[in-house]
Amino acid sequence: MSRAEAHGAYRRESHSRLLRQVYAYVGIPEVAERALSDAFDAAARHWRKVEHSPDRDAWVRERAFAATARARNQSRKPWYVNAKSTADEHRRLLATLSVLRPADRKLVILSHLAGLDVAAAGREVGMTDDAARTSLAVSTQQLAAAGVDVTDAGLADAFASLRSDLAEDPPDAGTASRLRRQGERRRRSRLLLAGIPFLALVIAVAAAVAAAVTALRTPADTREGRATTPSLPAVAPKTSLPVSERVHKSALAGAADVATLDRSRPWTVESTSSDFGHDASLDACLATAPSERRIAHHWVRQFSSGRGDNPVRATQSLQVAQSSRSADAAYSRLVSDFTTCGPGGRQVSRFGALTGVGDGGTVLTLRYAADELRQEHVAIVHTGAVVMAWIVRPTARHDVSPDRLGTLAARSTDAVCTDAAGGCSTSGYHVVAQAPPPADRTNGFLETVDLPVFAGVPQPWVATAPKTIDHNPAATECDRADFASGGARTVRSRSFVIPTAHGLPSIFGMSETIGTFPSVRDARGFMVDVSGAVANCADRRLPLTVSRSDTLTIEGGHGWVWRIELAASKRRSVDFRVGLLRVDTTVAQVTFTPAQDFDVTKRGYLWLTKRAAERLAQL
Repeated sequence: MSRAEAHGAYRRESHSRLLRQVYAYVGIPEVAERALSDAFDAAARHWRKVEHSPDRDAWVRERAFAATARARNQSRKPWYVNAKSTADEHRRLLATLSVLRPADRKLVILSHLAGLDVAAAGREVGMTDDAARTSLAVSTQQLAAAGVDVTDAGLADAFASLRSDLAEDPPDAGTASRLRRQGERRRRSRLLLAGIPFLALVIAVAAAVAAAVTALRTPADTREGRATTPSLPAVAPKTSLPVSERVHKSALAGAADVATLDRSRPWTVESTSSDFGHDASLDACLATAPSERRIAHHWVRQFSSGRGDNPVRATQSLQVAQSSRSADAAYSRLVSDFTTCGPGGRQVSRFGALTGVGDGGTVLTLRYAADELRQEHVAIVHTGAVVMAWIVRPTARHDVSPDRLGTLAARSTDAVCTDAAGGCSTSGYHVVAQAPPPADRTNGFLETVDLPVFAGVPQPWVATAPKTIDHNPAATECDRADFASGGARTVRSRSFVIPTAHGLPSIFGMSETIGTFPSVRDARGFMVDVSGAVANCADRRLPLTVSRSDTLTIEGGHGWVWRIELAASKRRSVDFRVGLLRVDTTVAQVTFTPAQDFDVTKRGYLWLTKRAAERLAQL
């Protein structure tokens, strides 16, 4: 039998049992398969040595365990897609193994899956017999505390059943021709090195120096590549299960809970995913779901209310992180995804902090254009190691109160907060309105998610980068707002357009200019001058009419909103909506040039001007 044939026969014979051992070590089928394949390829290159090794499995296993970190980074599939390959009944065992130290985890696998006695398993891991026995005892206690059957038969069945998560057939073990090509490449490499003796000498000397430095820095009991594990104290593990094992799919809300949103029509459960079983994105604003890499579980349940093809829909997402820190990261990612909305075309028309619920929450409303103007209400809460999101999509004829969404978020948080080791809700929970967190670092300017949306225009707004300017593009002939001449030290501006929309006139768009003045007095004086210029438009006999003027109350300042009409001809006029506002020493002017069929209401522009003030306050 040739060398390639002998290696291939061993690979086919050992693949299944070694794959289960590597899978138990790393917990991801694709990563286990890749790491084991790398180890088998290494065995092929060194087959003359491996073939006569007293324990081939140990040689391959050691390299496969070491290759799992690299294989994890090279995984082709998203992590949450790989997670779906794991059967629910295996998650408890794999999750508990994953929190053990690598040496302890190897010892459990070698003892209960590879069938080695304690002494042989300890030698392979690099432990003394006493250290190996102590390690196994503590690891067994941790498995038992997690609810794993730790009897010999129970562990044998649990490890044996892992095969159902894995591919039955081994991958191509390679051919003799491939091995010959690898051998030719290595021989060519040796000839090349032989032709450069001086370089080889330098490399050898450097290696000797590195080995000497390593020997000085490495304890004597680890120099032979065998790390020893000190005897562990016989300390009982935590008696309570980790959050990832305490929170189950049963924590999802039921139809009776969702009826909190609207009791006029019955609610039904449309679907409930398996763990990591929801493939589609929960929302157009979300790039992926779940929202963070270190998530242990993820379930999605969908509800509907009403008859016909267009019912009110609600979706609950429940993510269980591996720690409260991971949950915080997942929560922040969700809030960021919704308030920036990568695909665009959405306006964050309502945003607020949900206080008194869990460890923190956010409630927001998004408006967007489809066949008609639509909206969706979102609540995101984190408590302990759990992150929960509610997405409610009402219909044009049947809306849902966003305030009731806060109540639903509080009740569903209470159903999981104890097991999640986090905060529950209080009787005084409420929503504190505020501006969404800044997304594009534009220092106080409006952002595209602040701007209005229009039926028939699903395309998103596009913003230019803020830049220092001399001429104010937001000024009209009526207000004549010249920030630089008015004493502003810095004047910057940005513009907003919808370049891909069809049917919009070229004048459609919005501009915002921000100027910072030396003092509050100077800023107030500039505001008075501009207001006076608007009031005197008619006296200057300009073809301009100020049809509306409204005062805006702002924390730390004040503002005005005008609608100015320019008579371009006897039959045609152009409208401008102008907002001027001050926050402390900073003044902003927002000017919108609408189209006939694409305009906002008076109330809508007052809202936009107030949002501009909230953005200024974020400076």
